[in-house]
Amino acid sequence: MISLLDFAGSSAGPSSLFVALWDVAKDWDPSARASARPPGPRFAADIEGALLSDSIADVRDALRDTLKISVLDQASYRGQILAVMKAIDRAFYTIHPRVASLAPSTGVVSKVPEWLKEAREWRQVFGVYHEDEASRLIARGPLCRPSRHPTSANADTLADRFAALEVVPRSLNQSGRLVSISHKFLPVDAARGIEAAANVGHESVAFFPVAENAADIVKTEHMRGEQSLSISALLRIWTRLPALSRA
Repeated sequence: MISLLDFAGSSAGPSSLFVALWDVAKDWDPSARASARPPGPRFAADIEGALLSDSIADVRDALRDTLKISVLDQASYRGQILAVMKAIDRAFYTIHPRVASLAPSTGVVSKVPEWLKEAREWRQVFGVYHEDEASRLIARGPLCRPSRHPTSANADTLADRFAALEVVPRSLNQSGRLVSISHKFLPVDAARGIEAAANVGHESVAFFPVAENAADIVKTEHMRGEQSLSISALLRIWTRLPALSRA
């Protein structure tokens, strides 16, 4: 008999719980995620109800009460894990930058619990919702508002199951050398960050190459000690800017 309570310690909030469950689900093969058996509507409703509390302590207690349910088979166990993660993801979507920047006239207005407001403020200061020694919980960044389909990349992808959250490593290994990653919050204003588009939700993203032909770039070789370095100089910039609009 197994239980999700193993992942919900006395100090575990929704952020750390999501990361803990992510670490488990990422090791499943695609068929294991696809065959996960969703829990009944009562389980999902209890999880979402727990996340509506203002106090983080009340949220922890309510989550622990719900997660005491034990299951006998792996398919149901995996289904519960994904259901909890999706409920947490939906809660965090109310403070996601894609929603937070919308005007009230769009009709997207939700009551934000106090613990989520604290998570939003934490991200504004540190750039992330949560971090541990190995990973960080960040705002997921697809350009479209809903999450992508789990098989959008022609294979089951855990990250594509969620619209608001993603767990990323704190560092990358490049040929044995650890490269640290830093996250920074950029406000949506011209003075401190990125100015919001005039038509929020219908922004255009432009893609352009830096050169059209091989002859547009000239390379010169320089010797530094015994090392040969190639330096490229751009001769001509491609001026036509094809734009892709994403609603």
